[in-house]
Amino acid sequence: MVEQAATGPAGQAAEAPKDKKGKMLPVIIAAYVLAALSAAALVERVLAPGMAGIPAPVHQQVVYVTGGAQAAKGGHGKKEKKKEGHGEGGGSADASSGNVYLIEDLVVNPAGSGGMRYLAASIGLRSNLDGFMVSMKSSEAPVKDALIRILSSKTVEELADVSLRESMREEILGEVQRITPDEDVDAVYFMRFVLQ
Repeated sequence: MVEQAATGPAGQAAEAPKDKKGKMLPVIIAAYVLAALSAAALVERVLAPGMAGIPAPVHQQVVYVTGGAQAAKGGHGKKEKKKEGHGEGGGSADASSGNVYLIEDLVVNPAGSGGMRYLAASIGLRSNLDGFMVSMKSSEAPVKDALIRILSSKTVEELADVSLRESMREEILGEVQRITPDEDVDAVYFMRFVLQ
């Protein structure tokens, strides 16, 4: 009897951990199922509506427009032109004929995107004038502000529509020429244009 009493409690003690494991397994499975259903609901109700009807990301390199207000008048400003062979920048034959001042890493949320989308862009401004690169450094803040204002006023659809890029470049060129009238900026380059 003493032997049975010793094995009895030991036998019960041995079955207790096995019994706890059996009770915990359904709880663990239920937790995983609940987590999966919560994730599916989050995607369906929060993320999917913000992404509905959004076109695929757009990647574009070096696109430019020449001319503008001063070219239409037939003039290029009063400052002395930069000598041949001293241009900076690159990317196309037109870019090498002048100085290209690069404004990098502009990041804006398009209008109406609710912060769910962004445009990352780098924009080059070209001029053939001597001293353009140095003088643009002092004008960079108002020019950058104008670029952010113009780009963030466009919707995702407008930014993704390649046929509207020409009018966007003209708008940027006109605003830059208004802000820096003595710099004779004659071209705008989209050096980087990534819509996510």
